[in-house]
Amino acid sequence: MSGFKHTSYPFTQRRALELALSIKQKRDVEVFFLLEHFKAADKGMEKLFRQVRDSGVIFVKISNNAPKIRIQGNEFQVAYEDEYLNREIILNAQAVVVEEMVKAPTLWAEMAATLGIHLDSNGFFQADNVRNFPIYTNRRGIYVIGSAKGPVSNEQAKKEAQAAISDILNLLREEREPSVCIETGKCAVCLTCYRSCPHGAVYLELGGRWPNFLSSACKACGICVSACPGQALSFQGSNGNGASAKNARTVIFACQNSAYEAYRLAEKMGMGKIEARLEKIRCGGSINLATMLKALEQGAENVIVIVCHHDS
Repeated sequence: MSGFKHTSYPFTQRRALELALSIKQKRDVEVFFLLEHFKAADKGMEKLFRQVRDSGVIFVKISNNAPKIRIQGNEFQVAYEDEYLNREIILNAQAVVVEEMVKAPTLWAEMAATLGIHLDSNGFFQADNVRNFPIYTNRRGIYVIGSAKGPVSNEQAKKEAQAAISDILNLLREEREPSVCIETGKCAVCLTCYRSCPHGAVYLELGGRWPNFLSSACKACGICVSACPGQALSFQGSNGNGASAKNARTVIFACQNSAYEAYRLAEKMGMGKIEARLEKIRCGGSINLATMLKALEQGAENVIVIVCHHDS
C-alpha cells in the first residue's frame, strides 16, 4: 500500500516495487499493489513498473478513501471501494506492507522561514515543482540536495551535490547588471517591492534612501514591477511587456517558463492551434490589472493569464 497519506518519493517507490517483484518471483502467491498518489518520476522507474506489472503483480488505483485493514483470525483483511464496480472489495492477505509516513524535522520550518524558501506538504525543503527540480529553490543561490528534500539514494545525493557545486561556481563568475531600474522621483519608499519579491532580491542598505536590487538573486520575473503602486520600477531597456491585443478576440498571457513553452511544444506535435493571440511574458506575476484592461481597450473580448505552479 503506497501513496495514501502523501505522494510517494521516488526512492521509497523503487523500494516498494522491488519488494513486490521479489515476493512475486520467490513465492507462489498473489501480490496486490494498492496505490493512490504514485509518480514514476525517477530514472528507470517506468521500466521497473512495467517489469513488476508483467511479473503478475496486480496494481489497484484507489482514488477515494484509503483502504481499511482488519484482522480476522490469523489473516488480514484489506477492504477498499472499487470506483468502477461501485462496491467494497475485500482481499484476504497473509501479510500487509504499508508505506511509512515520512516527515521532516520541525526545525526546518523555522529555517525555511528565515531563508524565505518554500517547503513541501511534508515539511521538506523545495516544494514539488518541475521548475525547481532537482536542486533549485525559489531563491537563486540557495540549493537543496539529498535528504533535505525527502528520502533519496546516496547516488542521487552525490549527483545533486556535484550539480550544486557547478551552479555555484557559475553564479560566482557571473557578472550581471540589475534587471530592474527605479525612478526615484516616483518612489514613495512604500516597500511594496520588498514585500512582494519571492526571491529576496530587494534589500535596503543601512542609511539608504531607496530600495536596491540584487542582480545575483533577481530572476527578472517582474512581480515587483507589476506590484509597484507608483509605477516607479521598470526593466532595463524595456518599455513594458509590449503586449498587443489588436485584431484578437482572445489574448492569452503565458509564462515564458511554463505555459508558453508547453503551447509551442503542443503546436509542434500537431496537437492543434488555438484561435487566440499568445503573448509570452516573463512571469504571471508581472501581469497587473492595468495590463489586462489595456488588452480589453484594444478590442479583446477575453483575457487569459496562464501561470506556473504557485511555488515557482
